[in-house]
Amino acid sequence: MAERPRFSNACGFTAALATSMAVFTAPVLADNCTKLSSVALPEVVSITASSIAANSFTPPGLTAPVPVAFCRVQITVTPAINIEVSLPTPGNWNHRFQAEGGGGYAGVISYSALAMAVTGDAVTGQFATASTDTGHPATGTANGQGGANGAQAGGGFALNLANHTLNEELIVDFASRSLHEMAAKAKAVIKAYYGKPQDYAYWNGCSTGGRQGWIEAQRFPEDYDGILAWAPAFNWDRFIPASFGR
Repeated sequence: MAERPRFSNACGFTAALATSMAVFTAPVLADNCTKLSSVALPEVVSITASSIAANSFTPPGLTAPVPVAFCRVQITVTPAINIEVSLPTPGNWNHRFQAEGGGGYAGVISYSALAMAVTGDAVTGQFATASTDTGHPATGTANGQGGANGAQAGGGFALNLANHTLNEELIVDFASRSLHEMAAKAKAVIKAYYGKPQDYAYWNGCSTGGRQGWIEAQRFPEDYDGILAWAPAFNWDRFIPASFGR
């Protein structure tokens, strides 16, 4: 019988579950997490990898540490797309990659979703997982300027305040490029770490994450074998202006 993934029925940061459980054996490749820092990837301006012991790292915004050991890989793609990849130890990996979508205007790593996916459970096993801030910060500075690129809280990253023009590069990164870069870079470090690619790749996202899943399917259909796109936030040209009067 063909394997069919199932997902928790909630809008937000959710983890994909699998209906069947295989017996996973550790690959021959040793745990060389820190060596991933020297992996050369196109358009990457920095990559850092560190081995995280169980219960030793509490992700930003969470109150409890991640209960399992994993390899934390932090990647920056030009100009400023931040990506985090969490890799279970080789003996616990379920041979699957699950990317996590963002919410709102994004601008942050979805640490809650990463923690859920890399921890897994007795049914799912532990996923290799990734998230991106889509290339801009979620919050601006106290005066709302946000730095050289004019990045502000919310959608302010789309504007260059100095000359009142659109920041087209950051808009494209937010809309689609960062998502494809995350898939490509995560798959590259997965192969480098485990010595083989994932058996299946999944997308999981709600609201903005749902929109991200749809644009991945439309523009980069080879990135994922399955896409869960909850409550996709479409038609920004209508619903964002409509919110101004509320």
